[in-house]
Amino acid sequence: MTPISNKEQLAKCREFIVADNTSQSLDLNIKNALITANREISNIGGYQPLAWLREVYDEQFTRSYATISDVTQANPGVITADSTDSDLTNDHGFQTGDIAYIYGNYGMERLNFRFYIATRASATTMTLTQLDGNNAINTTDYDEYESGGCIYHA
Repeated sequence: MTPISNKEQLAKCREFIVADNTSQSLDLNIKNALITANREISNIGGYQPLAWLREVYDEQFTRSYATISDVTQANPGVITADSTDSDLTNDHGFQTGDIAYIYGNYGMERLNFRFYIATRASATTMTLTQLDGNNAINTTDYDEYESGGCIYHA
């Protein structure tokens, strides 16, 4: 099986799920199915990210993951992170449109165990939106970020 980038994920799902894979009329249903599948997997009790969340897709992606050093209480919340990939110094490795998964932060636990779409703000900061791409993640009313956490490519 050849790994695919997360930007190709929807197209790949459409290829296997929809008879006419050129039609985008069922994209929302496919996205909802992916969200539901993620929730089901999370509810099984597995708290570690799945191995495929850490695979290398190409040189534009972080080879492993980025460690979170701060999350602001803002609208949208801004995440400061740094890749654990030695080839990416002072860079989190995420590009706008990448699907991201957060695990293990303390304080803003509401961010954990969920998928988001990343928006690259700088080499070390990013913001997040819901998977539908319509709503930025507003962390204003979240508990204050304390420490830890990793953000994975999904």
